[in-house]
Amino acid sequence: MSFTGDLEHLPIVDVIQLLHSTRKSGTLCVKGGRGECQLVFNDGYIGSANHSNTSVRIGKILVDMRLISSEICEKALADQRAAGASRKPLIATLIEQGQLKKDDAYKGLKNLIEMTVVEMLRWTRGTFTLNVDATIASDEYRYFPEMLHQEINLDTQRVLMDALRVFDEQNRDGGFVEEEWMEEAAADTVGAEGGEGAGIMLSADDLGLGDIDRIERKIPEVFSSIEVVDPADLHRRALGDLLAEVDGADREKLVDFLVRFSSPPEEESAGKSQRASRALVFISRDSLARYVVMTLCKPLGILIFTTDDPGDLDLILGQSLNKGLAPLLIFDVPDESAAGWSMDDQIRLRQEKKAAYPQVPILQLAPADAEEFSLRAYRDGVRAVLPRPRREGVASADLIRFFETLLAYIKTYFEVQGPLSFGELKNDLLELQELRDAPELSLALLQRVAVSFDRALTFIVRPGELIAERGIGIGQDKKQGPSPPLRFKIPLDAPSLLHKVLTEGQLYFGRSDDEVVAGQLFSQIGSPRETLMLLLPVCSRGRALALIYADGPAGFVPVDSLAILAGQAGLILENALCRRQIEKAAPQG
Repeated sequence: MSFTGDLEHLPIVDVIQLLHSTRKSGTLCVKGGRGECQLVFNDGYIGSANHSNTSVRIGKILVDMRLISSEICEKALADQRAAGASRKPLIATLIEQGQLKKDDAYKGLKNLIEMTVVEMLRWTRGTFTLNVDATIASDEYRYFPEMLHQEINLDTQRVLMDALRVFDEQNRDGGFVEEEWMEEAAADTVGAEGGEGAGIMLSADDLGLGDIDRIERKIPEVFSSIEVVDPADLHRRALGDLLAEVDGADREKLVDFLVRFSSPPEEESAGKSQRASRALVFISRDSLARYVVMTLCKPLGILIFTTDDPGDLDLILGQSLNKGLAPLLIFDVPDESAAGWSMDDQIRLRQEKKAAYPQVPILQLAPADAEEFSLRAYRDGVRAVLPRPRREGVASADLIRFFETLLAYIKTYFEVQGPLSFGELKNDLLELQELRDAPELSLALLQRVAVSFDRALTFIVRPGELIAERGIGIGQDKKQGPSPPLRFKIPLDAPSLLHKVLTEGQLYFGRSDDEVVAGQLFSQIGSPRETLMLLLPVCSRGRALALIYADGPAGFVPVDSLAILAGQAGLILENALCRRQIEKAAPQG
């Protein structure tokens, strides 16, 4: 069983708390630009850890804690190498040599767990997967007393609180250098559920636990650095495990399909991502389907969770709604051969979630020959039913055709729905609140508008004229982002749509054959592909300070949200002006 999601949707602190409160067991793998970290849970409590930095080893930790000397550590490592096939983990070697107390060994292991959690707290992008079928260190505590295993398994909340304290202290003192660009660069090379990157294999000595011959096969590879990874190789490796019964030629067709749909959309580079407002939850027993859906949706900026445990749905849906999201919930086809997955079981589960979360839309995947089941789904209020071919004996071409159709539905659904007003608007408003001056605010609004349009341009309003500032998609590819200031001027001495919008301070969205727009603006930036345009004024104290022009809408345009954001920007500017006036008026001491 597995539970997979995106850190942008559910921060790692929330993940750990959820696993603890629901008493989950398994290995939590978190993958991001800095590599991979692992935490091992037993009934919701942390039992062991793998740090993404391969230099963070248990031997170094014990030396740094002054529990052993560097000479003792080097001798134990040499004894390990000399032992050959009978080699034991470092902690076991040190304990048997009388160089390390068992209580000190526990302290070192606890420190390793805390350091791993602190590292994971730094990651804001990446994916996490809880594999409940794998507990890396399930029985490797035989080198420690029983109380050690029990004490660690009662310490999750305290470890998390200690890690948060250390994280806050280091963050406050500047101990963390954010490397979001590195996370972004690696995000496209990290596979979805089941994918692994190339790097260094952590040995059991990194944990100080267990029999190396048993553990080494279970610990996945991790990134030791950012590497150039061929996405085709990642998919080929994953499908080799998921489709072992399918011949190589059919698997290659699926690999080619996944590679074709793995590139992020161009518009994501032009402005703020819409990830904060698009979310999807997919429940399925089919590990192949979960892998493909995760792979197809992630480049679209969709926050996605996949699970094969119906018990996870309340956790995921509750967390999503608390963040202002109403995710698209997709039920995979029922399976009469599996306990808890029959048609009757799925009908009950679907009705239960529909009643508990009426605002969450549902898509049902159904066998092509299950007419009554499909009709019942519509009666239960699902948004749509898609027929899915049975996996057994189905050619890859049929699977590809189905996944193409599913992807098309998902894309169309989010385009028609547009940004969910509460979720995205909340995040946009929080982002604006961090800004204080006019250039920052106008750029943030420009980038937000450009998400929904082919072209966007900011004007500064001066007496009798507009001065063109930065643009997106004007004179250069939209993917290049904001341009340098354009500096051309448009006079406002004649009646025009521009003059009307600035005078009234009201947003305009529609078609127009205004002569000033056509003659003065289009002569500078070229004619748009269609005449539907947006004019968004930014006003403060009853006067327009800036105007954002945009044309070529790309699907749904959140006009009301843009108007609210422009109003908020005006209020921020007004408050900033008031503060400056108060500061000037204050007596100088």
